[in-house]
Amino acid sequence: MNFKKLQWFLQNVWGLNRTICSADNIKFFKILKRYSSLNYQIISFKSGTTKNTWIAPPEWNLKEAFLKDKNNKIIASSKDSSLFVAPFSKNTNETISVKSLKKKLLTDKNNPKSFCYNWRFAYDFSLRGKDWGLSLPFEKIKKLNGKNLSIYINAEKKSGNLLIGKTSTKNKSKKSFYFLSHYCHPEQVNDSLSGVVLFESIMLKLNKIKNLK
Repeated sequence: MNFKKLQWFLQNVWGLNRTICSADNIKFFKILKRYSSLNYQIISFKSGTTKNTWIAPPEWNLKEAFLKDKNNKIIASSKDSSLFVAPFSKNTNETISVKSLKKKLLTDKNNPKSFCYNWRFAYDFSLRGKDWGLSLPFEKIKKLNGKNLSIYINAEKKSGNLLIGKTSTKNKSKKSFYFLSHYCHPEQVNDSLSGVVLFESIMLKLNKIKNLK
């Protein structure tokens, strides 16, 4: 696999806000088709569609979010990281104490400079839009003080489409083998995008095998 091409792909999709159903997922597949040598069929499931036991969620697009101190200074915002707000959080504009805020925060003491992926609202449909959550680097949490912090979250939630890319290779066997990867964890490569790249590599190698059985 061409390293420069792989690097280009990761650099262009890494920062997209790729949650289960979002406008950035359309951008992801446009970039994937430019990068990939495979012929992908894009399958779409409209929000509310039930497939087996799973319901396709509404589209959720984060517009703006920030946390400010009592002096109106921004502590962190969605410009810092798309992981700042837990996907499918509800909108809010409120004043909150540090004690109350910490109950809604996700952090990692072992990676004090990093934001974390908070998946709980995205993957539990009973929680979507019912509450909000944030992620902050631990080094920022240690500096929090005071009772008058301001949190603002503005996200668009509407009917959309859950997108799946599908490709296959011809073989002489009547049996089918399925490889599954996901792309819906934003700002992560080891989880999510690594699977997409590995899937691409496997399929390209399978396509080169003559009389595949």
